[in-house]
Amino acid sequence: MKNKILVWASITMFALMAVMPAMAQDISTQRTVEVTGVGMAFGTPDTATVEVGVDMQDADFGKAFESTNDVMAVVLGKMTEMGIEPKDIQTTAINVWFEDNRDPQSGMPTGDRIYHVTQSMRIVVREIDTVGDVISTAVENGANQIYGLNFSFSDSEALQTEAREVAVDNARAKAQHLADLMGVELGDVVSIVELGGSSHIPVGGRGGYDWMESAVVSYGK
Repeated sequence: MKNKILVWASITMFALMAVMPAMAQDISTQRTVEVTGVGMAFGTPDTATVEVGVDMQDADFGKAFESTNDVMAVVLGKMTEMGIEPKDIQTTAINVWFEDNRDPQSGMPTGDRIYHVTQSMRIVVREIDTVGDVISTAVENGANQIYGLNFSFSDSEALQTEAREVAVDNARAKAQHLADLMGVELGDVVSIVELGGSSHIPVGGRGGYDWMESAVVSYGK
């Protein structure tokens, strides 16, 4: 798979100008400039998560429940045969509901019921190139519901670090440019505040991860 993960960082900076000693005055009395730096890093998703399930129907609740268990047991066995570890397979839901049959002429309940029993399991696929085989195997062995397919990155720290470094460099360059335009010297960074991060799954089934940070650089008078 050639899908890419994008990590980006936004850095907002304030720095001290070297015109006056920073520690000799209250920061609130100084002139400041705010600079936002943006950094991006790319990586290939290496993990996929898919949720599969089965919905069995029968006038006999016991038969519906048993049929559902049988199908899920077969699917579980096939996943194990494919090398997926037990820790990566988790039952996510078991639901039971019924619908009353109605007379087509009168629309009144006939007294007969159809029971639905549904089960689902979440499967983490760490060999991402096999995700298609995992889904088809589940369907071939009785799964009749696919709830979703998500791609992700198992270790985002390296991408976050790279994006953070790029963003800081970008912010520093912008701050230096502003200092040059104002005819002053760029001083020291006095504070850094991290804004937090968020993740997203881009359109087309690609995994994604976003990261945002901020740093504050104050300029003296």
